[in-house]
Amino acid sequence: MIAFAGTAQDVARVSITGVSKSYPGTRALIDLDLAVMPGEVHGIAGQNGAGKSTLVRILSGVERPDTGTIRLDGEEVSLETPQAAQRAQIMTVHQELSLIPYLSVAENIFVGDMPRTRAGSIAWRRLRRDARQQLLALGFDIDVRKPVSALPIAHRQAVEIAKAISRNARVLILDEPTATLPRHDVAKLFELLRRLRTSGIAIIFISHHFDEMYEICDTISVFRDGRRVAGFVAEEENHDAILQAMLGSMNPEDSQRLQLGASDTPRLGLGRVDGEVALEVQGLSDDSNLSDVDLVLHRGEVLGVAGLSGSGQTQLAAALFGAQKYAARSFTVSGRQVGRLHSPANAVRLGLGLLPEERKSQGLILPMSITRNITLAALGKFSRLAVIDKRKEAATGQRMRTALSIKAPSLGRPVATLSGGNQQKVALAKWLVSGVRTLIFVEPTRGVDVGAKLEIYELIRGFVEGGGSAIIITSEIDEALMCDRVAVLRRGTIVATVDRPTIERDGEVAVMKFFA
Repeated sequence: MIAFAGTAQDVARVSITGVSKSYPGTRALIDLDLAVMPGEVHGIAGQNGAGKSTLVRILSGVERPDTGTIRLDGEEVSLETPQAAQRAQIMTVHQELSLIPYLSVAENIFVGDMPRTRAGSIAWRRLRRDARQQLLALGFDIDVRKPVSALPIAHRQAVEIAKAISRNARVLILDEPTATLPRHDVAKLFELLRRLRTSGIAIIFISHHFDEMYEICDTISVFRDGRRVAGFVAEEENHDAILQAMLGSMNPEDSQRLQLGASDTPRLGLGRVDGEVALEVQGLSDDSNLSDVDLVLHRGEVLGVAGLSGSGQTQLAAALFGAQKYAARSFTVSGRQVGRLHSPANAVRLGLGLLPEERKSQGLILPMSITRNITLAALGKFSRLAVIDKRKEAATGQRMRTALSIKAPSLGRPVATLSGGNQQKVALAKWLVSGVRTLIFVEPTRGVDVGAKLEIYELIRGFVEGGGSAIIITSEIDEALMCDRVAVLRRGTIVATVDRPTIERDGEVAVMKFFA
């Protein structure tokens, strides 16, 4: 038996026995058994749609299981609501943080449980003192009077965790906690988790990053198709076995292709770095984040734009898509000088499409059906006299579902019900239906599993082979190195462009040396 920090007992802090959950047309969890000890960091790996999110919703009290039992320290509990889960001291930090942006740090930590004076008013001095003590205990010196909207993402996450700890969490669930963190903030998060582990808190750590799980987790459970199919000690030596358990029937050749550095040739583009220009900007600047940006993208090329988080990636994508004001010496699309894009609609008419990092809030309409999201950018193709031809729309949705292998029991279901990888496919299908020739991707594989990541890369490659061009704006160096060329974005300006021969000769050093 593995000995975990902070405890000598052999009773699981949280145990799940025989838990199943079904939705119409989908068995999300099937007879799941799982146990996490006090002081254990337990990683959960699996492809999108494997059942990880359903487990989080059940333990958070958002969903109720159809069958099975949940026990805390050996005692059976009923988690009928999120409030019941919190009373049981099960706290969840979701990938999309649940903080209230206009409230202060202190108010967010104690929201719903504010300290009161004898007269019943909020005890502000005590509130701020206790909030500051919580954060200092976690290793963060943050001004608790600031609104959380003014904090960097790593500090917001610390506030979310402090909120959980203030409620004496026995179980802490972290759902993709590093998805939006720069590398140096990941290290700080892991220091925090190690301190929490010594106090006996059981931590469930859900991630698509194997290297992070090997570093912070004690054990790893692998989910596939709603089942827990294997368990491992969290060591890199088990990597091949973990990957095989995740992928199931995927053959060894496809498994090898998931290793991003496995090829010396471009994985995504066609290697075309001359000829017809698809998009070119010179001297692009905005009021605060971008300064004198020069970019050129050729037809059939995949251009990477790499930079550390906060270097201006989001602003650059918005400017290229006409969603943010900018000034430029020149802006050319497919050989046509356009002066300035005044709106996203203007960009779409010129054949440009954007898949934003925040696909849930900016790239898709979550309550709307999968089919309608697919056709949303080209409704004119499906309507006559303001009446939509639903048969034609449905046929197009089915064609995209087949072409992009979108996994869904019905195209009439809300797109919110899909996994992250399948949502990204729907966002891509929307632009394929619209007929755009140049796509701008922002962090295209963030928050998706290795299998979905491979599928997305193949879809990008297919788009380019079909005559398209792509810009991939990413903070993932491995992802940038798969492009034909890499432009390095630092503090809002392009400081270097690295060609393919240099990438193949020097690897990640060719790009990272310009980050300093």
